[in-house]
Amino acid sequence: MEYPPTTATVETLPNGFTVILDPDPSAPVVSAQIWVETGSVHEDRHLGSGLSHFLEHMVFKGTRDYSADELADTVQAAGGHWNAYTTFDRTVYYIDGPAESLPTFLKTLTGLVFYPTIPETEFEREKDVIRREIDMGLDDPDNAATRLLLSTAFTRDPRRHPVIGHRHLFDTLSHGDMLEYHRTRYTPDRAFAVISGDFEPAEALRQIKELTADRTVSAGRDPAVPQDNLQLGPRFARETFAIPTSRISLAWKSPALDQPD
Repeated sequence: MEYPPTTATVETLPNGFTVILDPDPSAPVVSAQIWVETGSVHEDRHLGSGLSHFLEHMVFKGTRDYSADELADTVQAAGGHWNAYTTFDRTVYYIDGPAESLPTFLKTLTGLVFYPTIPETEFEREKDVIRREIDMGLDDPDNAATRLLLSTAFTRDPRRHPVIGHRHLFDTLSHGDMLEYHRTRYTPDRAFAVISGDFEPAEALRQIKELTADRTVSAGRDPAVPQDNLQLGPRFARETFAIPTSRISLAWKSPALDQPD
């Protein structure tokens, strides 16, 4: 596979945190992101609970430097647009905005990923928010079709579970479970930063080193991710839904990117 040429440089800090720097002075804007190698397939004994997605919600409740309100006010005052998302194999946090605000964006992002407070007082309140998300998804025919497709396509692979989790497993999660999950999964060697736009690479790298200096390499193991056995024939599933229209979803398994074929 061939990729287009790039001028981006890659630096790996002593604590394992990788930083990808892609300066482009053509416009006075930047995009700063931190990708964490943690998604729903990594939930191990909490598999199917949606813990990764729940943690993504909770880091916005405050960091060592900012309360939840201060986080939002700081990013808005700096002209930033921020968000996050969780998938099967990663959680991504990003801020886009004026180039001059990059120091603020980096402080905010490293705080969200490596130094969230995860307050217990907000834990149950946010749990109720996600319960409503889960229930809304169950009432959505497209969401229901996707769930049925993935649970049929995969029999052992963790992708058979929805990223948001199953309600009965989600309800079992405790505040302690989340603290432990963050401690073992949100480590610098399981994450990388990407900065693109109008910025000085050496200065951005210096800031990131300073902001993450006390973070260390993970001592935890990566969970075993079960793989499906070879599928020998077609699979079909059908579910009745209370709407007057139908949905049909089809999927084919393809070779992995690293396979010679």
